[in-house]
Amino acid sequence: MTYLKFFISCFLVGISTSCAVGPIFVLTFNRSAVYGFSKGFATAMGAALADAIFFALGLLGALSFFENSKNFTIAMDVVGAGILLYLGFKAIQNHKKVESAIPANIGLFTAGLKSFTLTI
Repeated sequence: MTYLKFFISCFLVGISTSCAVGPIFVLTFNRSAVYGFSKGFATAMGAALADAIFFALGLLGALSFFENSKNFTIAMDVVGAGILLYLGFKAIQNHKKVESAIPANIGLFTAGLKSFTLTI
């Protein structure tokens, strides 16, 4: 096998594994389709920044600290439940206010920040 064929096959495997269809991929695809490439790229960069933070924490050995801390686990459970309750309440509160399937135009920073927050 030549180096070029090897490189191409590795590249295709890498691309196929990095394009997992999940909520952030759907958000990125949607923003790209509705608002254009720049908003989709900002969304992807926000998610990539959050992934980089998780990677850095993993390199620093944060998992061993988090696994052994009962208080941290309980706090994360409470915070996660609070966020889900808030989102559910807002969804119920605003269910009749939907006017358009496409929201107003968003800025590049806002697109990146929202995807970063959703990924974290």
